[in-house]
Parts: sequence; C-alpha cells; structure tokens
Amino acid sequence: MITKMRRKLILVTASVIFAILMVVVLLNTFADYQQLYSSMSQAMDYILENEGGTGDKDFSMRDIFGSQLGKDYLHSISYFTILSDKEGQASGLDTEHIDTISDDTAQQLSEQVLLEDEDHGRERYGRRVYLWKKAPEGGGTRLVVVDITYNISSLRENFVFSVLMSVFGVAAFCFVLRIFYKRALAPFIRNMETQRQFITNAGHELKTPVAIINANAEALEMIEGENEFTTNIQHQSARLAQLIDNLIALARHSEQENVVLTDVDCTELAKEAEESFRTLAENAGKGFEAQMEENVHAKAEKRGLQELMNILLDNAVKYCDEGGKVRMELSSKGKGMQLKVMNDYAAGEGEDYSRFFNRFYRGDQSHSSRKKGYGIGLSMAQTLLETFHGKITVNWKDGVICFTVLIGR
Repeated sequence: MITKMRRKLILVTASVIFAILMVVVLLNTFADYQQLYSSMSQAMDYILENEGGTGDKDFSMRDIFGSQLGKDYLHSISYFTILSDKEGQASGLDTEHIDTISDDTAQQLSEQVLLEDEDHGRERYGRRVYLWKKAPEGGGTRLVVVDITYNISSLRENFVFSVLMSVFGVAAFCFVLRIFYKRALAPFIRNMETQRQFITNAGHELKTPVAIINANAEALEMIEGENEFTTNIQHQSARLAQLIDNLIALARHSEQENVVLTDVDCTELAKEAEESFRTLAENAGKGFEAQMEENVHAKAEKRGLQELMNILLDNAVKYCDEGGKVRMELSSKGKGMQLKVMNDYAAGEGEDYSRFFNRFYRGDQSHSSRKKGYGIGLSMAQTLLETFHGKITVNWKDGVICFTVLIGR
C-alpha cells in the first residue's frame, strides 16, 4: 500500500511537471515559428520595395522578441526574385542570392506561384519549403521567393531536443523525488505501521476476555438455565468476536505489499460460494438465483477472491428485504471477469452510495444491532480488489441494489 501510494505521488507530480514543460516547449516553438514568418515577411517587403534587390536603404526592424535585425540578417536569407509582365510572362529571374535551386526549377516554381490569387503564401516544392510574396511593379508583378527549409528543419530539431531534454529532466526529477518522498513519508509510514500493529495486537488481546465472557455465560446457563440476559451476553460476545476478526483481517490485507496474482477459475469459486449462501438465504426466507458462465477466469489471488465473493454474498443476504431475492451473475468481460451480486432493497432510494466503501459506514445511522454488520466488509472488498487491480461499483434501481466487480487477466 505504501509503495503504491509513493508511486502514485511520484507519477502525479511527474505528470504535472511534464505537462507544464510541454506547454512551455509548445509555446516557445510557436513563438519561434511566428518570429520566423514575421522576420521573413518584413525582409520580403524590403526586397520588393527595392525592386528585387537589397538596395542601399537602411534595413532595420525588430522581431517579435524586440531584437534588432539589420543588413546582416537580410544577406543571410536565401531567396530569388522574378518579374512578370502584363500578360503574365515571367522574365528577369535573379537567383544570385540562392544556391539551393536551379534556374529551371526556380522558373517552374515561379510560374506556379504567379497563378495564385493571394499576394503571399507558403509553398512546398519537392523536399523544400518556400515563403513567397508578390507586389505590383511597372505594370507587372514582382515575386520574391525565400527558401526556409533550413529554418524549419532547425526549429523541428530544437523542438525534438526540447522534448527529449524534458523527458530526461522529468526522469531525473523522479529519481530525486523518490529519495525525498521516501524521507518525507517516513513519519506517515511509521504511523500507519503503528496503527496496524496496534489493531492486530489489540485484537488478539481482546479475544481472550471475549472468550471468557462467552464461557461464563454458557456456565450460567448450565447452572441457572437459559434466560434473556445470558442469551444477550452470548449474542453480543459473538458480534464482538466477529468484529475483532474483521478488524484483524482488514489490517492484514492493508499490510500486503506484494500479492502474487495467478490465473484463477472464477466459475469454480462462484459455485462454491453459491452452495454456501443459497442455504443461508433460503433459511432466512429469501430466494437465491445464480447465473454463471463456464470457464470464466481472471488474474487474482484465489483466497482473496473467494473472500471477496463471500463478503458480497453475505452482505446481499443480510440486507435483502424480507421475502426478497438475492441474485448472482458471473460472466466473461473482455479478458477478465464480471461479477454482479444483487438483492432486493426497497429502502435504498436516497442512500449515499459514494460512501458505501468507507470503513464503518452504515446506512442505518442509528447503529441498530438488528443487522449484524459493522461497515467493514465492503471496505475489505475494495481493499482486496485494489490488490487485484480490479474495480467495484454499486448502484440502485427499481428497488434492487447491485454490486459490480470487474477483474482483468
């Protein structure tokens, strides 16, 4: 339990940190792309203003981060220009500032772009990526095309590198976190172990006086005969002994860290549980129905799964309405099994079912002893299912309460 809790804490913390890092990386990458397109757009505007050249005018602009960009940046751009006349015939191709494209390819790309209705855009030609912009000039159209393949590749490499560094950083963080969590949780772990040890020791110590009280009540019956007082003493002694056994069992289940899960024949266990509780239900004047598929298997611990079935069936028989019916259904679900235990429970409307698996919770807030329950059984069932990596839910509809158990393989 402690190990699982530590793992969950580390997993949740690491997931939050990783999510934050991913948001930062994505925002940074988006900002880099925006900076690239903004600076390239301004550079192309300058080139168009200078009729396809860099001109003698000062080239000075700021990118989105406020950095000053000048002629050095302009000369680092790989671009070509071309001029088309009124009839749309392209001429005057200038590839002096680019060496990643041939004149023929540049001519074909220009003719393709000049047919576009927009005045700017992005074009993928072969394996390369280009930004282009055009503007009227001398009755025709001047087109400038910038090769941004290297820039895009660099941004992608930076993104991948940032993601990898985030992964390694989170992994290192988890390693350090594991050490610090172990120290931070040490007092809490000691407290839990002390509580479990106290419950176990106190339970064993209480068993002796309870047994003596019960034996004395039996002795009084033998001497003076049975009466309501001796009967009540024996009844309450039995309830107290059962409560002690349940508390010890719950403490032991909580202590289990490494439960060995094996392939269990659920049908066989369900049939054994049916035989035990069918008689109990019928003796209490209640009906019992069972519907089970053959050869249903799940990955669990045999004794624990048997105890789980007993807890649910005992609860169903105990809280079933007078003259009502208990139903048990076992079927395959995916690669595992689904178990449903239902019983008539007319008073179930309005119950707080979200609290049914809390320890010592009972719907009867008066704590009447009419029902022989302590609110421990369902908590034990949930604890057992946690060791099997299973799930239990409860719902009420049309006077019937249903507990559904799912366990995989």
